[in-house]
Amino acid sequence: MGLLMLLMTSVASPQALLDKFLPEALGHKGWHVREQGLLLIAKAMDQFGKQALLISRHMNNICKLTGDANFQVRDQAISTLVAIYRHIGEKMRFDLAKRDLPPSRLNVLNAKFDEVRASGTMMATASVGGVVTGAVMGT
Repeated sequence: MGLLMLLMTSVASPQALLDKFLPEALGHKGWHVREQGLLLIAKAMDQFGKQALLISRHMNNICKLTGDANFQVRDQAISTLVAIYRHIGEKMRFDLAKRDLPPSRLNVLNAKFDEVRASGTMMATASVGGVVTGAVMGT
């Protein structure tokens, strides 16, 4: 993963590398590859932010992995969605509500989003209740 992060900063745009790597990684038969693909998304969001990445084209695969047979992949998929929420904000809730997630999984995600919002760690660019926050909170 370190090599991909290095390539994102020096050789190609983060979006181009994610678009090339993620479809294969998130659909791979090896659970560890799927888990690392999800981790890459979370790290890329933290390093490059929502301005440099368009994650919406990968959301179906991420949401699908919240129901993966492997618990580590499921947990990482939820953590990845939470990392994306930190950058995107409340729009993420509306987007997830439109997807075919089981209500129990959607409730877990909304509870995690509430925890992040209450902790004050939302990013400056995230919308919170229709308002974009002014600074990175909690730092």
